[in-house]
Amino acid sequence: LYLLLPMSEIEQRKADIIDIFFVLLLAIFFFSLSIFGVFYTFVYRPLRKITAGAVRYAGGEYQHRITVSGQDEMGYLARTMDSMAEKLSRLEDDERRFIANVSHDFRSPLTSIKGFSEAILDGTIPPELQAKYMRRIIAETERLAKLTENMLSLNSLGMGQTLHKTVFNLNELVRSTAESFEMQCKAKRIHISLLFAEEESPVYADASRIQQVLYNLTDNAIKFSPEDSEIEIACSERRSRMVVTVSDSGIGISEADLSRVFDRFFKGDLSRRQDKMG
Repeated sequence: LYLLLPMSEIEQRKADIIDIFFVLLLAIFFFSLSIFGVFYTFVYRPLRKITAGAVRYAGGEYQHRITVSGQDEMGYLARTMDSMAEKLSRLEDDERRFIANVSHDFRSPLTSIKGFSEAILDGTIPPELQAKYMRRIIAETERLAKLTENMLSLNSLGMGQTLHKTVFNLNELVRSTAESFEMQCKAKRIHISLLFAEEESPVYADASRIQQVLYNLTDNAIKFSPEDSEIEIACSERRSRMVVTVSDSGIGISEADLSRVFDRFFKGDLSRRQDKMG
């Protein structure tokens, strides 16, 4: 057979076969390259981002977000991990707020107990009045015990827990709260005036929560009021509701900070400069 074919035709056929082989090899190369590109784009690169995100989440960087889009499994995994990080961040914030809440609410009664006890020991309070102030100390101790029992409810209030509402005399609660700050007022020569619209003001509310608010407002009023000044706590009725107002002659709140008055534990610049707590 080979003897009957000229060498030129054999060489031509060989060249054709080699061309077909190279074309096939080139097609396989580009096909493999495209498969690698698809794998890198849709599998390796997203997986690397997810792995890096997981490492940062493990280090506590919950604000980091994994930038993986798409509706495939990788996109779903990235969105799930971002959602997990957001929940962990909220839990961490709740922990900080919880600790800050406890610290803030415990500070006032502990200060009162310390002040009354020192006044009894050093003789500032005469013997005939010691029983009165001992009852005040016991009342503050009971309040601390109640705060301890309700510590876990501070965060759960935001999750739909109902308040423990009862009917109580608001005037008596205001008077009792003001008496707790007697020693702090004496130290700065501050006078607290109580103004009541009626002899008794029965209200339906959670007494312990209302007392917390009154404690915080009165405590801040004393901290930021100058010496030899007056603080007024007034109870008035408006549209079948009782309104309690705590007024002082302190530094006040700047206009720039008014919009943040309900941000928890936010401190204005004036407060920071005076190195005040609360």
